Amino acid sequence: MTSKRSWATRLSAAVLCVPLATPVGPRPHLTADHIRLSADDDGRSIHVLPGSSIELELRPDSEGGYRTPRSDRPDVLRETDRSEDSRGAARATFIAVRPGYALIVSEREPACGDAPDCDAGHPYEVQIAVDHAPQDSTYR
Repeated sequence: MTSKRSWATRLSAAVLCVPLATPVGPRPHLTADHIRLSADDDGRSIHVLPGSSIELELRPDSEGGYRTPRSDRPDVLRETDRSEDSRGAARATFIAVRPGYALIVSEREPACGDAPDCDAGHPYEVQIAVDHAPQDSTYR
């Protein structure tokens, strides 16, 4: 018969060998370059490194046009250029300044105009995660 002490010792050793946290999956791909986004990217989350530039171009469609895109966190994602035309096309360029999270948002301009039953729909949104550069990174 096994003594209580040897059983407890084996259990303690087994518990110490179990990892406390395991990776859930591969690390998201990190890029430090120029990224182009369009209306097709609505709802996405994108990981970038500081120094990355993000260009968003939104073109009007059958539902209407867009207002000028903006960042909700200019301390993380700073706007460097923007434009909007009378047809509903809008574009903006941003630079990832420092690690953190920011949303790029653009309100819709509905094709139905000011009619009482006109619905502008949901705004365009993309979440940007500006990650820390890996220690062994060759990124600028």
